[in-house]
Amino acid sequence: MGRSVSTLIGAYARGAKIDSYALLGYVEAANSDEAWKYYASVDSEHVPILLNRHRDKVKRLYKPMLYSKPELMIPIILDMAIGDDRRLNSTPSHPLRVLDSWVDSSAEYSMNQLRSNRVLLLDKSIEWYEAGGQSKVAFGAIQAAMSTSVEYMTNTPGDPRSGAVHFGFIPIETVAEIKTRWPRVVAAISHRGIDSWTHISSIVQSWVYPHTGGGAKATSEQFAAFKDLASTMVKDLVLVFSGHAGAIKALERFGRSIGINITDKLDPEYMAVFPKHDIRDGRSQEERNEEWEMNADAFVIKCIEKGPQKTATIIGGLLDENEYVGNEWPNLLAYICKRIADQVEYPSIWLAELLEVKVESQHISPFLNRLCDENPIFWSGVMPRCLNDKRTCSTAIAAILNNPISDESLFNAAVSVANENNINIELLISWTKLSEDRVLCILRHESKPLSAAAVMGLWDRGENRVIINSLQEEWRKAAVRSIDEDYWLKEMFEYDHVLAHLWISEKIDRDSSDPYYGEDVFFAACSVLSLEERKSIIQSAKDGYGLYSAVNAIVGVSGEMYKYLLDNKELDRYHLLPLDRCVDTTWRTFAIEALAYGYTTKDIVHATHCTGLVSGKASTHYKVLAQEWDSLKEDPDERIRLAGEMGKRMDLYRVEREEKTEELEERCSLDD
Repeated sequence: MGRSVSTLIGAYARGAKIDSYALLGYVEAANSDEAWKYYASVDSEHVPILLNRHRDKVKRLYKPMLYSKPELMIPIILDMAIGDDRRLNSTPSHPLRVLDSWVDSSAEYSMNQLRSNRVLLLDKSIEWYEAGGQSKVAFGAIQAAMSTSVEYMTNTPGDPRSGAVHFGFIPIETVAEIKTRWPRVVAAISHRGIDSWTHISSIVQSWVYPHTGGGAKATSEQFAAFKDLASTMVKDLVLVFSGHAGAIKALERFGRSIGINITDKLDPEYMAVFPKHDIRDGRSQEERNEEWEMNADAFVIKCIEKGPQKTATIIGGLLDENEYVGNEWPNLLAYICKRIADQVEYPSIWLAELLEVKVESQHISPFLNRLCDENPIFWSGVMPRCLNDKRTCSTAIAAILNNPISDESLFNAAVSVANENNINIELLISWTKLSEDRVLCILRHESKPLSAAAVMGLWDRGENRVIINSLQEEWRKAAVRSIDEDYWLKEMFEYDHVLAHLWISEKIDRDSSDPYYGEDVFFAACSVLSLEERKSIIQSAKDGYGLYSAVNAIVGVSGEMYKYLLDNKELDRYHLLPLDRCVDTTWRTFAIEALAYGYTTKDIVHATHCTGLVSGKASTHYKVLAQEWDSLKEDPDERIRLAGEMGKRMDLYRVEREEKTEELEERCSLDD
């Protein structure tokens, strides 16, 4: 029924005399997504009907409804965008992304329609914001409406699967329309404020540095119009954001690019912590660093004069401003805190005040390091607080693990927090000198990630990859238990043969719930073991999941090892596994031994899969295998020649079967 209704809607769209409400009845009766979408898109008068009678359909139909009746749908779509934190660049279905695509889509047909779309989206977004809408959503839409670039897609006639992307800039007429509405945008920001600077920055940047893809170039007239409005934007926003030091710094950079000087508006304290970085100023980086340090040192002197409480308040405000504009670089606060910590008389008071604001690990670290030596009682008392704050816990963990004054309960708490928050213990162990008893504690920890981090930390710290004797035994146990990465295991085996023997002995007894290890890891472990060591593994091995992956590696290419495997009657179901290889001299040696132990030629052929990698069609793969069997036709041993004949017949049958399958698949794909 849905297809029939779609036909009726198509006829209605082409002028057939069908009552609109009767048509709605047919669509309601069919109740198919296809019919609803078609109905919503063919006539703008259908959109109000849908909004009144079928509001529940809006979430599925808002795209075609937007194209039919944008003035009604824009506020609804803006409401839908609230709380949707998906990234726009990777989410075409995001409501703001839908508006962005719609606003430029009309450029395919008419620049006048493009201007109308831009103006409508801008007006409706401002109205929505003035009525109490969320600033992040409103200015996301305003950014799309005010962008200087245009991007839209067209399909190739007759082939909806291909098309082209077109790039360009908005025409002068559209610039004029946006310019008349800019004061309203400024008034909206002044009246309600804005939660994030990001969208405002992107809007201004689009006008200061007009850019689009595809190599499109703006005319000199367009560039002049862009610069004119950009100048107005910078001047207006300097007044609106006068209380935001980070925003003023960004506006100063924009202004500098278009010949507007607002250097006198910059906050010297903010600039001391987050200095200007202009690679076009003609100076070397060393010269910039020297200036940054000089200004930072002057700021340190003022901070010490003002005392810890006022300084913490200032720093907290500066961090808030930097967060508001997106955490700009460079950031000299860690350097400033280090200088303050080195010079003040009572670092404990400064630390207590700084912990009240949004400081992070690198900011409190110099104070903690001083207190460890000068005031261990305060140090021990403040550590639990630092551990329980995600901003400072990494520094607290490093301090606790590296300082002998921390008691057992504090140490255990630090290890626990590190495990819960995925703090990189590996770096702490490799870069510092934790005491042996503390390293042992982490190696033995029940958490695999934590134990693995300790293993890798010691591995990186060891000179020439040698673990000190007192830690070797526990390090090997932890490596076997917790290291799952094939790359590191293979490197460790090269340096530590004992670990290789211990690892493979443990892993052949594992069950199917343990991590999977490729055969190459087992081959790496066995490659460093002597023949006697490999025999001892076979002797003690038990039938199980792990042994299946390891047998070929343990046997390797040694005929003696294969005979040793065949001698073990308890492992009889693994006897033919080493024959699962290409037909070569090693295969022949193994085949002769298997025949001597009573296995038949047929057994050997079926165990030989010749699993060498062959790309392309399956039929081609089996042709290669048939050629390998052909190499045995001159063998002096009649049993081997017979195996070659049987294997060749088997693989030629597979070639015929796969060719028929491939032919059928090709015919089916052509029919589609």
